[in-house]
Amino acid sequence: MKLANATAPAVVLSICLTASIAPADMMTMTYTGTVLTESVKFHCPGLLADDMTVQAGLCGIEYQGRRFNAFCVDADQYAGASSATEQDVAVLHNGSLVAYLYETYMGSATTATRAAALGVALWEVLYENDGAGFNASSGNFYITNNTDVAAAANVMLTGMPANYKSVMDLTVLHSESKQDMLIGGLKAVPEPTTVALLMLGAPLMLKTSRRRRLAA
Repeated sequence: MKLANATAPAVVLSICLTASIAPADMMTMTYTGTVLTESVKFHCPGLLADDMTVQAGLCGIEYQGRRFNAFCVDADQYAGASSATEQDVAVLHNGSLVAYLYETYMGSATTATRAAALGVALWEVLYENDGAGFNASSGNFYITNNTDVAAAANVMLTGMPANYKSVMDLTVLHSESKQDMLIGGLKAVPEPTTVALLMLGAPLMLKTSRRRRLAA
């Protein structure tokens, strides 16, 4: 999400840089720009983004020297370089529904409207009052000024399961001072130390296997 106000246009979507390590469990994340977004007016009393025109949808971040497409899951901060900690999607309000929406619709978020609709649907389950039902056009959280995005988001919000267990590798990059971001696939590539161990172990495994065949 990209926030703007009258005094100082400010980018509000994402955070992550390459590998400058803070404490052991923290890395820097940096916002790199919008990827697939559309403009909407955000409404949710009490949040920084309330009544602001923002860019909803996919934005780019860098984290651990890798690039990710990310969704904003924190409309109460501005974006920027910051140390971040990795958290499970379950830490989010309605985290299971966040996971459901991401895992069900991320694959079809290939246009600006679809990506923006998914971003808005995520905000809806994050910020709507519990028990009020989910509708991107009304309630505690809603958007205006983009009926196509609202309509597409409402389709995504229809028929969500009461219970859902995430099946993908989803990570929330949490910052104390900048915007939190939701990414997938962080653990898809082994760390260099893991790769090195696998490379060392492979010849030993082959040698052991060969000895067993000879002994047989």
